[in-house]
Amino acid sequence: MHGIIFAELQKYAETKHGKGTWNQLLKKAGLENKVYLPIKAYPDTEVVGLVAAASSMLGLSVAGVLEDFGEFIAPALMKMFGHLLKMRPQLVTTMVLSWKG
Repeated sequence: MHGIIFAELQKYAETKHGKGTWNQLLKKAGLENKVYLPIKAYPDTEVVGLVAAASSMLGLSVAGVLEDFGEFIAPALMKMFGHLLKMRPQLVTTMVLSWKG
């Protein structure tokens, strides 16, 4: 998993659920003292563990955590990568239609 996801997950945890939440998630996931850099890649199992820990801590389903995080991260991703979507507007249409299932 790309490090930017971990960086945004940390922002999400602390913005939505308070300071110190990130460290609690790391501990609960068995990743205490782990540092994630946005420019590196990490095992997918680590983000799965963090999402499961968030689910347990917040009393939300895993799907609920992922949906909430998705809503949180979307503006940041658009800011970082929106220029790529502007070059391919049909991709945006495809993505929106696929989300509506």
